[in-house]
Amino acid sequence: MLAGSRRTASRRFQAAGVADDWDRFYDLLRMIGSMCEVLLVPLLREIVKRFDPGPTERWKLAIDESPTRRIGRHVEGANVHHHPTPGQAEGPWIFEYNWVCLALLTQHSNCSMIALPLL
Repeated sequence: MLAGSRRTASRRFQAAGVADDWDRFYDLLRMIGSMCEVLLVPLLREIVKRFDPGPTERWKLAIDESPTRRIGRHVEGANVHHHPTPGQAEGPWIFEYNWVCLALLTQHSNCSMIALPLL
C-alpha cells in the first residue's frame, strides 16, 4: 500500500517471489486502485457488524496520526515530520511513516482509551 513508485512495488514483488511477468502484478495494483469503492463497502459493512455498539450507544471514531518511529533516513516509506512531543534529547523533527488512519476509540481495562486502527 506504500508503493508510491514502480521501484517500491517491484521490491514487494521480489519479496513475494515473483520472478517474471511483472506486468500482470502492476495491472492488478492499477485495477485495485480503480475499484477501491467496490472493495471498501463490504469492508465497512464487516467493520460495522463486528464493532456495532448497539442501538443505545454511539461510535467513537478518530483520525489517528500517531508517529511510528523508525531509525535512519533510509527506512522504506518513512519521511521527516514535525515531532509532536519532543523530549530533552530529541529534536523538533522525527522520521515516521506518513499515513493517517481511521480508528475506533474504545475503553481498555488497563488504560483509559485506546485507538484501534480500522482503515
